[in-house]
Amino acid sequence: MSQIFISHVEEDASIALEIALRLEEDGYSSWLSEFDVPAGSDYPAEVAKAITNCMGLLIVISPQSLNSNQVYTELLQAFEDNKQLVPVRHNITDEKYKELKPNWRYCLKGAHSIEFSPEGVSSALNLIVHGLKSTGIRPGRKRDQGRIEKIREKFSKLLWQKGTVENVSISPDGRRTIPGSLDKTLRMWEEPKPESPAIQISSYESEEMTKRELAKPERIRLDFPFDKVIEQPVLLLNHTLSKYTISEFLGAGGTGLVFNSLDKALGREVCIKIFYPLTPDLEGIAKIVSREVKGVAALDHPHLVKIFQFGLIHFAGTSSFYLATEFIHGESLSQWYSKLSDDEEALPKRLRMAYDIATALSYAHNC
Repeated sequence: MSQIFISHVEEDASIALEIALRLEEDGYSSWLSEFDVPAGSDYPAEVAKAITNCMGLLIVISPQSLNSNQVYTELLQAFEDNKQLVPVRHNITDEKYKELKPNWRYCLKGAHSIEFSPEGVSSALNLIVHGLKSTGIRPGRKRDQGRIEKIREKFSKLLWQKGTVENVSISPDGRRTIPGSLDKTLRMWEEPKPESPAIQISSYESEEMTKRELAKPERIRLDFPFDKVIEQPVLLLNHTLSKYTISEFLGAGGTGLVFNSLDKALGREVCIKIFYPLTPDLEGIAKIVSREVKGVAALDHPHLVKIFQFGLIHFAGTSSFYLATEFIHGESLSQWYSKLSDDEEALPKRLRMAYDIATALSYAHNC
């Protein structure tokens, strides 16, 4: 039985998916028309059955849903079935929707509505979960990771199609996060504002940048040119990029320098890659790289490194992109492979590794 039926219109699908994702992560089961109506089935019958079997109905109230006969039909059935009702508002005040739809107000029986606004996405999600628990509706099962991944994937694709994501963040407890629909941020909590960085960072994470000139942030002059950093990477140790303090030089490759760093706010290691200086065609490169990074940041797979942040560092006379990613302790594939020469289980281990790599590549290419 689905505990929570989420009633919404297509225009509010991103909100419904974000709410469903949070509920599923907290152990609730949700019912969404996007996933739970079998192909070729009788849609009204499936909806009616789902409402009958649910413990509560969460309704997304917006200017669009107020004009939907389907949403009102779902609300009316839940009211008649004496289901617990949880109203969530988006882009409309409590007074306005009650004025426009007195019949909705009657059905909701004075239930307190929760505002889903750009300034309070995570607090709204917390209030929804708290409200369900206070009415006696508590998580009823273990997390269904497969369903969570499906919801997350659809949610991410929807937001990238809309071009509504601008920033990337990660939760304080280290939980993997997903794009936020309203505040254009990948997060599930209110992120504290970081202290002023030692090096100015400019993030390029919006489709809108393809339509406007990139802003020119203030140039921060260091005591040494970037050429010196390439020759002596240790010069960057103890410097802060955004909220990351560089602690160790790990190596250099064909595209840039790699450092271990510490995210003091979350108490975890983060890998920082600083790319070699850009060509004069900064704007054109920024557009291309930003689009690629956005696409990768939307991916969530156990065999793909997670991206936390992407931005631009301004040195004296030069500029370079940087990328903050998950730090993985371990060894290279070649090192791991060389250790299997005398292992009796070498073949199945190699096949398993090849399978894991192939599934990650398949996931990335199909998203």
